[in-house]
Amino acid sequence: MPSLQQIESDLKLAMMEKNQTAMDVLRGLKTRLHNEKIAKGQELSEEDITGLLRSELKKRKEAAGAYSKGGRQELLKRKARKQGFSKNICRLNCPKRI
Repeated sequence: MPSLQQIESDLKLAMMEKNQTAMDVLRGLKTRLHNEKIAKGQELSEEDITGLLRSELKKRKEAAGAYSKGGRQELLKRKARKQGFSKNICRLNCPKRI
């Protein structure tokens, strides 16, 4: 299960590789996990992290649908790349299939 430390190390690697899509997704995940940790006042469980990963993936799917309906192809392509990266993270780290 990815932890905040794992996401930070993946983010550093993405920065070295200049992978903008990975950097955007990982920064968002890092922020979401950090904010959730502060809100709970304790470390996040594996269940919490899995739920947050799935939530982020769902948000990206919904945004892609909205861009598609609105005819915003340039934003749809960008969102699709981020959704694909998020799906890979979730596939590797979530216990159940999405």
